[in-house]
Amino acid sequence: EQLIKNYGFPFEKHAVTTEDGYILELHRIPYGRKRNNYYHKREPVLVIPGTFASSADWVNMGENSLGFILADRGYDVWLGNYRGSTWSRKHIKLNPDVDKKEFWNWSCHDIGLYDLSAFIDYILHVTKEEKLFYIGHSQATISFFILNSEKPEYNKKIRLMVGLGPAVYFSNAKSPIIHFLATYQNSIQ
Repeated sequence: EQLIKNYGFPFEKHAVTTEDGYILELHRIPYGRKRNNYYHKREPVLVIPGTFASSADWVNMGENSLGFILADRGYDVWLGNYRGSTWSRKHIKLNPDVDKKEFWNWSCHDIGLYDLSAFIDYILHVTKEEKLFYIGHSQATISFFILNSEKPEYNKKIRLMVGLGPAVYFSNAKSPIIHFLATYQNSIQ
């Protein structure tokens, strides 16, 4: 919150509860610093980080931060924090420090099916828009593809998807560990 406000941008914090009980935080930058786009229709854009990251990664580069650039260009920016990340370690029943096995038992599949769908539905409800832009990095691209293949109705809610460093196919990876996992993925399952 303070990082965003320090650069002169407005900040809103929103809580979203998923179908399976995780309470997630969305950080919103509803308009740019100059407020010259305050009264104009601003299209929502949902920005999701990759593995082990949070919404802070989209605003930690000062003037060059993607979240700030988008807000100053007239977009209604929503920075998502998926389950287990810094600002989304809550659940309606589970405590992440006590109920470790249950709380942490999820994958990028769950992020796609539950977290992204909850974010999208919430944002469209609040903004009264029918579609939004989606920007995802790494794991967030996988989760996006999972959501839109498992729940194809969400394809109609996306104006455009931008994948930054999309991670989909691992068979050509240079890392020995990733190559091993890709080669033996069926055996591992």
